[in-house]
Amino acid sequence: LGQYKGLEFTRRVRPVSEKAVELEAANLTRTHAPFAPVEKSAARGMRVTLDFEGFMDGAPIPESKMENVTVVLGPGQLMPPAEFRVPELSGKTAQFAITLHTVEQKQPVPLDDAFAKTLGFDTVDALKESIREKKRRSHEANADRIAGAALLGMAGANLTAELDNAILDQNADHDMNALRERLRRSKMTMELYCKAGQTTPDEVRAAFRRDAERKMRSILAVQA
Repeated sequence: LGQYKGLEFTRRVRPVSEKAVELEAANLTRTHAPFAPVEKSAARGMRVTLDFEGFMDGAPIPESKMENVTVVLGPGQLMPPAEFRVPELSGKTAQFAITLHTVEQKQPVPLDDAFAKTLGFDTVDALKESIREKKRRSHEANADRIAGAALLGMAGANLTAELDNAILDQNADHDMNALRERLRRSKMTMELYCKAGQTTPDEVRAAFRRDAERKMRSILAVQA
């Protein structure tokens, strides 16, 4: 170990803005808004009750028929066809016959004392204070994490140790491959990514390797 005592770091706690509290409170009214029947066409965000049955090439799909199923439209929770759990149906196109029974839509509720009471608070001010305190604790914890990581980084930088270069290279290559995969899923190339960041693939990998070394030094500093 080199110097690890008396290291200095300025711990900064992000303040809780009233706008953030108001936005969170408003979001609660949307989250807890009740559903009520409407005479409208079904759309994203609405709740429907329906019967359905799947068909493949005109023949019913075994165990695909369900009745009085209640679902909210649009959360994207359906399994992609290519990953369907039944191998013989995976990647194929099916048709579904649907009988729609009810369509419901969330009804707006005001942010007032009555709403606060449904969440267990006496007043809307008490609800907002709870939100404010929760955010304050979150900001304090985040400041601790940042400060802790920074101090470990300093102790690790002062550490005298022989690092395993093969492992560092392996970690850098792993992070580089993970980045390439994320870019591929986003339909973006490494060339465009580097151009946007005014860097090169070699510089990106070098940054990953430096990060791998920093992490390894922090681990070794903790162990020492």
